[in-house]
Amino acid sequence: MAPLTFTKLEAPQQSGGVLVEPSPINIRRAIEANRRLFESWNFTIADKTLRDVRHEVRQRVAGLDEATPSVVTGHQPEFIHAGVWAKHVVAVRLAEAVQGSAINLIVDTDTPKDTRLLLPGYVDDTFGIQSVALGKIRSHIPYQWTPSLDQDEMEGFEAALKAVGRERFEASMMGMYCQALRQADPAAGWVDQTVFARQSVERGFGIDMEERCLSQCWLCPLLVEMLASAPRFFECYNSALSDYRSQLGLRGTTRPVPNLITMEGRLELPLWVVHGHDRRHRLFVEPVGDRLRIFADQEQVGEVKKSALACWDTAQASLCDLEDVQFWPRALTLTLWARMLLADLFVHGIGGAKYDRITDLLIHKYFGVQPPAMACVSATLRFEETTIADARHEMRELQHKVRDLRYNPQRHLQSDGATESILKAKADAVAESLRMRQEAPKDRRRRRIVFDEIRARNSQLVSTQPTAAQQLIDQLAQASERSNLSEVASRRDYFFALFDRATLQVLCDSLPAATDFRL
Repeated sequence: MAPLTFTKLEAPQQSGGVLVEPSPINIRRAIEANRRLFESWNFTIADKTLRDVRHEVRQRVAGLDEATPSVVTGHQPEFIHAGVWAKHVVAVRLAEAVQGSAINLIVDTDTPKDTRLLLPGYVDDTFGIQSVALGKIRSHIPYQWTPSLDQDEMEGFEAALKAVGRERFEASMMGMYCQALRQADPAAGWVDQTVFARQSVERGFGIDMEERCLSQCWLCPLLVEMLASAPRFFECYNSALSDYRSQLGLRGTTRPVPNLITMEGRLELPLWVVHGHDRRHRLFVEPVGDRLRIFADQEQVGEVKKSALACWDTAQASLCDLEDVQFWPRALTLTLWARMLLADLFVHGIGGAKYDRITDLLIHKYFGVQPPAMACVSATLRFEETTIADARHEMRELQHKVRDLRYNPQRHLQSDGATESILKAKADAVAESLRMRQEAPKDRRRRRIVFDEIRARNSQLVSTQPTAAQQLIDQLAQASERSNLSEVASRRDYFFALFDRATLQVLCDSLPAATDFRL
């Protein structure tokens, strides 16, 4: 089985380009190798064997038995671009090839970065990157508690998209998305409504996955293991980060994620704790006598007996008894849980795959085992195959010409009788400027007079042929507009449903089919 080659993990530049690493055959082999690897592990998590924990997690999350392979991916419930959507396509086709199940983890425990839909479009006939909001979003509150969309909000969203997108909206899959959004269960939350709408578009391409919200399925013995062995987990986590930074030549203790810290004798763990329907807080623990106190940053939100943490059943009961307290994984903890306890293969995007080398190190350091293999999938779609570099180059050249027109207009104007005397006067002033620079460099008053004379002659030259000068300025304005259009149209992070069916089908056809994963 070929390992993931991290030097290959670069986003495709060409529209319609795809990245699948390792190759489809090696991805299939990775599933089989991972299943053998899990069978060989003989350690425990809390008081349960790895086999028992995997069985319990897989059953609870997706009703999977031991014989059914699972292909897992995940993302926040936001407007995903084609690179994220490609993971869904590959996960479903790979699961079909191995007669398994494809599962998408909806990371509703995260807080919204931006739930506006970005698209190229018009506002008051000005073209650019526009945005349309979908519902009332509180940036500091997790997606899980974002309120449901009402009918007015859905209709307003669609109307704004039509106004901004114009013909692009009519050609896209957004009509289907908006229709499905209106058909979603009105009692469901924002997350379920938007996931339902996305699924409706995906099913038109044969993409149908099990979708699970992380907030509803993560609690398991791994949490108890981390609480009961907090000092060791703390040490291994920071050590993994240190090794990763050393391998990549990164300095400091904050990239790509900060080290865990101690605060007033308490240890931070890579978990979120939420007390009530409020914002997330970092979780800290402090052993005091026979109890373990649990803090949301500096606020104590509960405590459990250390003895209760020796057994998953008693620990689960004790943690559930904490009034209105929830525990959620942070990024690296999430992928550790998914890769070790749920997936037979986890499919990352580019950023996740690169960062998850830290998880590889953590698994090895804490559990003393070889980490399971993972895959990386991405893709690029652009509205126009414009070359941003060429557009920018054209604009810079014209900017240089317009600037040069100001200081050296003779290079851009035709010489005629009207310009000869002005050119002679300018040449005399330039010669005088050079002489004074050599003979009287400190005579700033006289040098300024000469400089003003040169500038005046330049203005005179431009005024003799105003049409030529204006043409150059107009060309710059047009080039600037073309550069702006290129920037807008060539972005790769637009929501996949903003594209038309034919474009999305071409992308699907470029990704491996189920038969490509069969040995």
